[in-house]
Amino acid sequence: MNLVLLDAPELLASRLVRQGIRTYSVDSTPPDGSTAVKAELVGDTVPAPRAWLTGSTTRPPEAGDDLVLLCKPTEPADKAVGLAWQANPFASELGLMLMVGGPKAYVAQARPVLDALAPKAGVWLHAGDVDAAHFLDQVMLALEGDIGILAQMFQHLPTAGFGHFWHQHQAQQQRLAQLARDYLQRSSGADPFEPAQMLPAWLELPLPGVGPQDAPARRIAALLAWLGDISALHAGKRP
Repeated sequence: MNLVLLDAPELLASRLVRQGIRTYSVDSTPPDGSTAVKAELVGDTVPAPRAWLTGSTTRPPEAGDDLVLLCKPTEPADKAVGLAWQANPFASELGLMLMVGGPKAYVAQARPVLDALAPKAGVWLHAGDVDAAHFLDQVMLALEGDIGILAQMFQHLPTAGFGHFWHQHQAQQQRLAQLARDYLQRSSGADPFEPAQMLPAWLELPLPGVGPQDAPARRIAALLAWLGDISALHAGKRP
């Protein structure tokens, strides 16, 4: 697959070039290893099969009927796949922890790019709809920040006591629960989810508020919302 880069994150571009994906860039300064091309000439100069990787929140108008991989949160888009990842210092060499959202057919079409970005072929998660990957990314970022706060507070437990630590933990659960409720409200569980890969067994465990047809992102969101409800029952209390 030939990939057109538009404001694509440098980390992703370098990994793709390293993995042998042929890339073309419509940016004024193409990444190393990428071929420069004018956006309006992509259809004439970049051979099919072709896809776009963009750091924008919308489909590039020049993309036409091409598949577009979106690196930022977006409203549901036609013929698009959403991407989110956890960066690390060795990502260009070893790959990224990658979360993917979109219809099964489009995710399957993007598989060469996804396999190149991941540590090895198939080691990425098809999380649900186009916005699913970005929801999971929000959850992970929230957890990273809150765990850091809790870790600092833990050092002062002998002098500050457990109460403040407990209330901070409850506040963290409510923040995660609100993220989950917002996602559940804007996503749809009406149609059965069709994964583009075999999912881990733990993602098929029965959970409150979801069925076996729900996507991983909706299942995780339902669990976080349920934990938030349980936590709210104990608000203001100490263990």
